[in-house]
Amino acid sequence: LLAALLLVCVIQGSKDIKSFASRKSRISTPDPGWSTLAELSQNDPGLPVVIANGLIYLQMAHYAAPDLRGRLVEIVDREGAIRLAGTDSVDNANRQLRQFISLRVEDAAPFLAGHDRFIVYSDQSRFSWLPKYLLAKGYELKLLSGDTGSSIYIVEKHSDSR
Repeated sequence: LLAALLLVCVIQGSKDIKSFASRKSRISTPDPGWSTLAELSQNDPGLPVVIANGLIYLQMAHYAAPDLRGRLVEIVDREGAIRLAGTDSVDNANRQLRQFISLRVEDAAPFLAGHDRFIVYSDQSRFSWLPKYLLAKGYELKLLSGDTGSSIYIVEKHSDSR
């Protein structure tokens, strides 16, 4: 009886390990858009790469290649997020989280004042309110890629932007 119980535990344990390993690989497999972003951002290695969705920013801040990770930024604007996404909960959570871990979460006004040109990575979720926000502020968004369920833009400030 003890040998049978031990055999059942070993079999179940190996199933659990296989299940965990397959879930881990699915979780850590990056979105195909990340590869495109890494390639396109190499053309302008000095430009910040703004991630429009705060949830994706957290994933990329952890999983992206080191050369890209150091350039990632999430910009936040409470009123803009509420107006365009209906909530600022993700942005607010990341703003609080940066007190405990190394995250580059910056308020929109100072970031935009200091950067005339940058890259934006945006998905199709409601948390990616930034492209609409930038257009409303008079920025030009040039689509670099939009074939993976996400969009990558080069953003430039017009000389008459607000």
